[in-house]
Amino acid sequence: MREGAFERAVLRGYRPEEFWLHRDGMSHARFSEMLHARGIQGLLISPLAEGDPPLALHWDYFSTVSLSVPLPALTVTTVCNDHYFSSLQSVRECHRRGYRRVGLLLRRIHQDRFQGRWLAGTLISPQMLPDLALTPPLFVDDMDDEAEIMRWLRKEKPDVVISPGCEVLHAMLLRRGWRVPEDIGLAWLACTRPGHPCSGIFQNGQLIGATAIDTLIGLVERHERGLPEQATTLMVEGRWNEGRTLRPLAAAAPMAKAGRGD
Repeated sequence: MREGAFERAVLRGYRPEEFWLHRDGMSHARFSEMLHARGIQGLLISPLAEGDPPLALHWDYFSTVSLSVPLPALTVTTVCNDHYFSSLQSVRECHRRGYRRVGLLLRRIHQDRFQGRWLAGTLISPQMLPDLALTPPLFVDDMDDEAEIMRWLRKEKPDVVISPGCEVLHAMLLRRGWRVPEDIGLAWLACTRPGHPCSGIFQNGQLIGATAIDTLIGLVERHERGLPEQATTLMVEGRWNEGRTLRPLAAAAPMAKAGRGD
């Protein structure tokens, strides 16, 4: 997202600069005054880190866009991936390849940060795909919790797992002797690049960053400063990356068999 934002800003004739709020002795008020004194007109706010307090800048100084899902405590314009559509699209692609028992594996922080959007897209899918079965989703603190994940797989027996942590999960399954995609399929909710060997959603962070800059420049050039009365969110759809962790469409069976139980 940062790369896409910087490239688009330069292309549009602006000079992007990077500033860090959490520095020694830096308060939100002092940070706002420093940026204002430097003639900064527009702010593109990166996603907040885990545990960061809510932002309390002098918003009237700036036009502002946030690279995040909507922030309940802040009426700011946001640009982000369409997480709901990403999970729904992942289920549809799995279904096209013959998978019928879908398991969703998320970190708890993702469930909170994205406000249930990945879960919501998965939960709605059986209404559109009546022969689809969902296992109870698994929420873990860390994707390295191998014991908990393996217990869930043995108990629920999904034939495909959708998760934002497929690289870690893939390595874990290979260590346990599972074959991917022969024994179980994996769909990644956050592929880092097109052509990645993991099948799933490429969110295209560069496009999200570029779109956010275009949105911010519009606010700056219209002299729209401060927070709006009502927040707006622009969502960028993900793009399917074929990868090799799901059965190819040509090899899709009418009904996928359950995953290994060992």
